[in-house]
Amino acid sequence: VVKELSDIEAKRLNIVLFGVPEPTGTAQRDKDAQVVDSILEVVAEKKVKFEIKNRMGAKEDGKVRPIQVRLKEGSDKELILSGSNKLKGHQHYKRIYIQPDRTASQRELMKKQED
Repeated sequence: VVKELSDIEAKRLNIVLFGVPEPTGTAQRDKDAQVVDSILEVVAEKKVKFEIKNRMGAKEDGKVRPIQVRLKEGSDKELILSGSNKLKGHQHYKRIYIQPDRTASQRELMKKQED
């Protein structure tokens, strides 16, 4: 229980972006940062300070791994999550969606609630 609570606290400022195409070649992290910056600017309608944590999961051909992003401000997280529906109408980002970063047990619980 203590570990779960510490994991939840560690992920408090994190979001996960799904559907962002993986760049090829060198400086992939920099390219990801540029794309995430423009996506967050569309959603929040302002510049947001963030740090790319990593691409989640093992790299596989034909599979786009989600990007874990840590925000600097908790208020930005709420702004981004509430405004993420703006991506649906955007020409370049309509296949991208944003979710809060959750622990494995939180994801499992949500999956059970959906069934």
